[in-house]
Amino acid sequence: MKISTVSQAAKAGQRAIHDFKTSTDTLSETWEDGRAAAERFIDETRDRVEDFVHQATRRVKRNPLAAVALAFGAGALLGVVLSSRNGRR
Repeated sequence: MKISTVSQAAKAGQRAIHDFKTSTDTLSETWEDGRAAAERFIDETRDRVEDFVHQATRRVKRNPLAAVALAFGAGALLGVVLSSRNGRR
């Protein structure tokens, strides 16, 4: 009777070790998948930002007066909004 209890405990221990190893393997794979997805997202975002900067630079070179007027207008609007938030008028 003692031998069967010890045998059952040993089998239960082996199952627990197997389950733990399976869990760590799954966690490792999930971690790698997440890391790869994050790297793809970063690469795609970097490409999009570089493309946006290139397009903006090209548009400013093509229409410099419009770019200056737009920047001035945006700055003036931002100044009005920020000054009204601080209680100044």
